[in-house]
Amino acid sequence: MNLKKPRALPLPFIVMFACAPAAWADPVGVPTTTVVKTDSNWRGSINAGVSAVSADNSSTTINGSATLDWANLTDKFTSALTGLYGTTSSSGGESSVANNLINLTAEYDHDLTPKYYVLGLFNAQRNKLQDLNFQSSLGGGLGYHVIKTAPTAFDVFGGVSYNYEKYSSDTRQYPELLFGENLVQKIGANTSFNERIAVYPNLGYIGNIRTQLDVGLTTAITDRMQLKLTVSNSYQNSPVDNVKKMDTVFMTSIGYTFGPK
Repeated sequence: MNLKKPRALPLPFIVMFACAPAAWADPVGVPTTTVVKTDSNWRGSINAGVSAVSADNSSTTINGSATLDWANLTDKFTSALTGLYGTTSSSGGESSVANNLINLTAEYDHDLTPKYYVLGLFNAQRNKLQDLNFQSSLGGGLGYHVIKTAPTAFDVFGGVSYNYEKYSSDTRQYPELLFGENLVQKIGANTSFNERIAVYPNLGYIGNIRTQLDVGLTTAITDRMQLKLTVSNSYQNSPVDNVKKMDTVFMTSIGYTFGPK
């Protein structure tokens, strides 16, 4: 594996890391859009969106996502699947792919006490614009419920993980530390805000680091329909050759929720 020399983490990430009680988690983390109910019922959502621009350069982007959650008084499972595909066309008729991403995340938590819990995390993704044919990470650790109420859930956690990345030009695999925080906040009766920050310091190549920020806002339109806005930002300070350090995705979608209300 041929990694570039470590470079300093940009100041915004240093500030965010320092301010988080125990810092950050998985690429395109698990964006739970409501405080999960503990009645042992499955709940979830299916969302889709499309945007199109017609000018000298035309573009079309399609996105889709799905979530599936389950919880009882001591155990919780959350998962999310996201896909994004976009094309651009010039006035001369030339077209190119602007986005091509699919990502799956899952997390299982088990409460040891009312405050402490153990967790397991899994992530898999493919991002052709980052030359990433396949990436997966599997990790686990210990978490702490800072706030656990009906309108607010705020957790911090830490642990270890193992990351595998296969690019067109290189394959990399290494153990990592895992630090993270996750916030879900209900805003009134119909809106919820979720935010998750994650950092993975590389244990195989000291000084290398990857981070992930996921933010979402969900508003109920009807009893079953919802409007969802999400922003995802991933960063590596030492990517493979010809790959950007930072990748940001913004999606707007309308979805259908299922499961008991």
